[in-house]
Order: sequence, then C-alpha cells, then structure tokens
Amino acid sequence: MITREGRADWRALNRSPFTFHHNLQSHPLFELSRLTRVAERAIEGRRNLFIPENEELNRLPWKERFAEAIRRLEKGSLWLKIIRVYELDPDYGDFLHSILTEIEDLSGEPLRAVWGSLTVIIASPNVVTPYHFDHESNFLFQITGEKDLRVFDTSVVTQEEIERYYAGEALAGKYRDELMNRSVLFHLVPGLAAHHPPLAPHLVNNSNNVSVSVSVAYSDRALYERAKIYQANYCLRCLGFQPDPPGENTFRERLKLAAIGALAKSSPRTFDEMFSGINKVLLPQRCANRLSRWVSRR
Repeated sequence: MITREGRADWRALNRSPFTFHHNLQSHPLFELSRLTRVAERAIEGRRNLFIPENEELNRLPWKERFAEAIRRLEKGSLWLKIIRVYELDPDYGDFLHSILTEIEDLSGEPLRAVWGSLTVIIASPNVVTPYHFDHESNFLFQITGEKDLRVFDTSVVTQEEIERYYAGEALAGKYRDELMNRSVLFHLVPGLAAHHPPLAPHLVNNSNNVSVSVSVAYSDRALYERAKIYQANYCLRCLGFQPDPPGENTFRERLKLAAIGALAKSSPRTFDEMFSGINKVLLPQRCANRLSRWVSRR
C-alpha cells in the first residue's frame, strides 16, 4: 500500500513533515461505490458522518442530506467527513492495522498506539481547510483530485494555544502572516501522501476539483501523557499561575498527571475520550457560563 518510490525520510517520523508514495487510489476500499455504502450505514445510524452546517441542507430530513451534499459537491463549497470508518465496516479496521504496521516497519520505530483513526474526507473544488493543529501523528493520503497542504513548524505554536486546544478549543491555533516562512508546501496528487507531526499546524487549499483524501492517525501513550500535562497547565493558567511546559519539571509533571489522571480514562480508545478528565474539571464552569447566558437573555 505504501510504496518504496521516491525518497521519503521515515527517520523524520513525528519530527518533520515529509511526503511518500502509495497505491490507495486503486484500493477497493476507497472506490466511490464502497464509500457510498459506508456512508449509508453512517446515515442509518446517525453517527460517524459530519456534514457542514448549511441552511438549505438543514431543511432536509437527515437521511437525505448526504445524497444532496454529494450532488452539490462539484458546484458547492462543502466538505464531508466519515470518521472512524472501521466502526461501520470491519474491513477498514483491518486496513488501519495493516497501514500502521507498514509505517512501523518503514520507520523502524514501534508505534505503540493507544488509539488509531481512519477518516475519509470529501471536499468541493477550492475549499479551504483553515489553519489548525491536531493531537495525533497524521498521514494524509490523496485518493482523487489534487490539493495543496502547507505544514508549519511546531515551534510556531504557543503554550497557551496548545493548552486551549487540550481544553476543547479545536481552532486554538491562530494564523499570523509572519509564520509563512516557517512552513513547507506540498502539492498532493493521487498516489502521494504527506506526514505531519503531532501539533504541527497546517492548512489545506483544495484545487479546482472534487477531492477525496484518507487521513490515518494515531496517538501513543507519550502523546496522551503530554496532553494531560497541557490540560493541567490550562487549569493552572486560569488560576493565575505560569505553569512549566512539558519536559521542564519532572516532579511537577507527576503531580499534574496524577491530578488529571484521577478523573480521566486510563486508556482512551478515541480522540474524544482524551478529554474525559478535563471535561469533568471544567463542567461546573461551563454550566455556570450557560446559566449566565440564559439569565442574560431573560
């Protein structure tokens, strides 16, 4: 599935972005007819399928929205995601295991994934995915169409941005023009994939075509432990402290891990479960904020 073509530097895994070649564009799991059947299961179960908010689409019954969104892809400004595809079809679970095993063999590093994920992304021509960063180690495989992926150095992200991200603010990273010279641009075509490390900001510009991409990602134990430290740091910063970033004070880190870990799932199976501890910490504050907004509208 991942080919030896080109000069991919797998030694840079999780440290620097790079591209590599694959043959998934001819894989039967990613033919449109197979993806359509998977999407139908997602529609039936009302899960694993993300369709953007759209006034016209929202007027339609849930089961009709995906079909209508597909019809509008070529002329619209839409993106669709089918997440955790392996929950809808076990063949994709076998594929995810195989591709992570290949990555492990190519890099020479044991992945020890706490969880892996597989997401299919379908986007209209010229759609832009805004600047953001992700928790997981990510591999973006281009299946159909072309797109530009710009990946920024992890050093451009501030500690406060990362803390807000791990408190639940998905777009905590803020783009600034001066960051452009600390980025690399990849033009992805069918058969080409790109790796971007955890917390490496990136943005995507779809070419003038419908694009189908597959995102394979994983989180290991070290990434999850680091996430819990950032969540503890978010709480400390809210209280007026200036917490040490991960890696600077081992004793304090053990205290932070114990505090968040007492409330968090010890072995999360999905990205959402990574927030189990911080969500419990922030629940009273969020309830108070909702109550305050409700009272102000009365």
